[in-house]
Amino acid sequence: MKKVSLLLLAALLLGRGSVALAAQTDVTAIYAAGTLFGEITNVGDQPVRIDSAVYDLYDDDGKAVSAGRFNAFYPPVIAPGEKAFFAISANAGAETGSHFVSVTGKPASGDDSRLLASCSYEETIAYVPSTCTNDDDYEPESIRTIELFAVLENDTDALAKEPKAVWAIYDTDGSLLYVHCETIRGVSLFPGSKIQVSTQVRTDILAILDAAGAEIGEVVAAAWH
Repeated sequence: MKKVSLLLLAALLLGRGSVALAAQTDVTAIYAAGTLFGEITNVGDQPVRIDSAVYDLYDDDGKAVSAGRFNAFYPPVIAPGEKAFFAISANAGAETGSHFVSVTGKPASGDDSRLLASCSYEETIAYVPSTCTNDDDYEPESIRTIELFAVLENDTDALAKEPKAVWAIYDTDGSLLYVHCETIRGVSLFPGSKIQVSTQVRTDILAILDAAGAEIGEVVAAAWH
C-alpha cells in the first residue's frame, strides 16, 4: 500500500464562490482495495468549507489508470489545525504508484453542526478448528476483526438529526491507514444527549494491513450533523 503526501494544488474553479485551496490545506492520500482514503488538514488561519475535489491515479509507469470527482468530506467544515477525511471508490484495479488530489472550497465563518466525539477500538482474534488430521501439524486458523467505537454527544442547543461519525486509523508512525464514515439513520440527538455507535474495519483492508505488517497507533473520530 503506497502513500503519497501532496500539497493541494490550484486546479479548478468549481461552484459559486469556490476557489482552489492551495495555500490553506494539505492532503495525504493512500489507495488500497479499490478505495482512495485521505485526510485534508487546514493549515491556514481561518475555517474553510471543502466543496469538491478531483483525483487522478497513476500506475508505476506514470500512466493514468483512474480519475474522478467527489464532494463527500467528513466533516465538510474544518477550523485551523483540524482535519477532514474522505473515502471514495476509485476503481483503479491494481495498486497505484502515485496519486493527485485537488480540492476547492471557500472560507467559512465557523461550524455550528459539530458534535463532541470520543472513540476507542477493540481488536479480536478468533480461532477456528483446522481441517488438519495430523496433531503434529495442527495449527488453528485465525479470524481477525477490529471494531471501532465512538460516543457522540450533542453539546449544542439544537436538535441533531441523523448525526454522522468518521473514524480514521493511523499506524505507529502516524501514517493514515483507513477512513470510514457512518450516518446514524433515523436517530436524533437532543441537546445534552449521547449515543454510542460502532463499525468494523473492512476485511479486505485488514488483509492488506496484515500483509504489510501495519500496526494501529491511533484512532481518531469526529462527529457532526
